Parts: sequence; structure tokens; C-alpha cells
Amino acid sequence: MADFFSARFGKNVWITTHARASMTRRNIGIALLEEVIEEGEIKRSSETSLWIFKHVEGRSDNLVCAAVVEQAALVWWSRP
Repeated sequence: MADFFSARFGKNVWITTHARASMTRRNIGIALLEEVIEEGEIKRSSETSLWIFKHVEGRSDNLVCAAVVEQAALVWWSRP
């Protein structure tokens, strides 16, 4: 089962295990990730790979960025 549905992309969003660990370390909940994916700026690095990022007031690391692979669904992953 997908983690949530993106109305913006019209696709399910899946979060990898590694991305979940990164989210936990940075105190990013699914609601914030969903906000970033639905409202953030997009920069494509290829046809299927993109970065979605958003400035978030009140965070010490105020830029939250999701590395995404877009195919039949969106998969958010994180680099170490």
C-alpha cells in the first residue's frame, strides 16, 4: 500500500526504508513530506528523476528537499 496519494502528480507516493530513516533523523513527518511534494518547486535531473524542494519556516534546516523517481508511482528516496 502506498504511503499517500499525490493529487499534483496523480500518482501514489512510496517512501523507501532509507528515506524513512532520514526523515526520522531530520524530524520530517509524512504530512510535511506531502506538503513539499504537493507545493514545492521542481527541478528535473532526467525524464524520471527529480528534486522537489520547499522552504519551511521555523526549521533550522529550512529547505526540505525530496529526491524522487517518477514512474508509475512516485518513490521518495534519500542519499546517505
